Amino acid sequence: MIKVHCHFIRFFLPEKGQAVNKTYKAKLNICLTALVFCAAVLLFPYVSTGTTASAMSSAADTKVSTANSTSVLSADEKYDRNLKSKGFPKSYRKKLLALHKKHPNWVFVAYKTNIAWSSALAKQTKGGTSLVSGTYPASYRDGSKQYEKGWYKASSKVVAYYMDPRNFLNANSIYMFEDLSYKPKYQTKSVVSSILSPTKLPGYGFTASVFTAAGKASNVSPVFLASRARQENGNGGAAVNGTKVLGKKVYNPFNIGAFGGTNPMYNGLVYAYGKGWTTPAKSVRGGAQELARNYIQKGQYTGYYQRFNVRNGAGKVGTHQYMTNIMAPYTEALSTKRSYTQYGVTKKALVFEIPVYTGMPASTKLP
Repeated sequence: MIKVHCHFIRFFLPEKGQAVNKTYKAKLNICLTALVFCAAVLLFPYVSTGTTASAMSSAADTKVSTANSTSVLSADEKYDRNLKSKGFPKSYRKKLLALHKKHPNWVFVAYKTNIAWSSALAKQTKGGTSLVSGTYPASYRDGSKQYEKGWYKASSKVVAYYMDPRNFLNANSIYMFEDLSYKPKYQTKSVVSSILSPTKLPGYGFTASVFTAAGKASNVSPVFLASRARQENGNGGAAVNGTKVLGKKVYNPFNIGAFGGTNPMYNGLVYAYGKGWTTPAKSVRGGAQELARNYIQKGQYTGYYQRFNVRNGAGKVGTHQYMTNIMAPYTEALSTKRSYTQYGVTKKALVFEIPVYTGMPASTKLP
């Protein structure tokens, strides 16, 4: 098109030596008119729509901006992707996101058990592995047999509910997944005292100082130790009131060795006697050492893992579990939560390890 116009203009230019007369001027006017007409035809689409060069440039910029805005993820989407990359299934992530919004300093770690849900549930419902108190509705029980006085085999639905980590991904229960190692910055005497104060334990000599000293010596959370003692013997009783065995007062606040036979409590006291736990301080210190050696150092370093041993392979599920009470991790978590809230510990960078099974159901519910 440009070449045509150039030849067109050259046609009207005067030749060398030609005089510029009226005829030439007329030809030149015709040429200029033709050029104006061509320019109008070429620019008409833009002029008619009101589009200028700057407007066209702006439109292009808008397209780029729109494309970029759609590719930018929101904070929630970014965190969801982060959780997914860690191995958390979708059924976990919504609740963890809600916790993250309230407690941005918390860290959530997924542990892939590589254990089938159905297999783990079958092992946890075998015999007297999982018990429920007779104070709960009969629908919570599987049969009428008492495995311990007032304790019955928990129904499959109850076991499934308390074994399902997703049911406890909330601000009240998340502490069953907390790492139980010693962290002196926030596992203080004040926090421990708040756990013990509603119980009878301080009256028997089980003070906050006893638990913090034991925790430091064994590298175990004194908050966990106090919560465990409260769970086992918060209402007092033979294990903590100085009952004599063979003429010596013995103490067993964690009920270690208290199982089997018709009188598990007495078996625990005999165990304490053999260990030389003749004062509250000795019993807490000795118990903490056993908890560290036999559980925490063997991968069972959360309340959940001590109740559901899924950190040591499929063959260990349902074995080497600290307690038979199916609800113990939940009630211990509530005690921890109350104390942590009272002393601002919830603002700390707490670490929670949460197990993930294969083949999990969409959800689990109580009877």
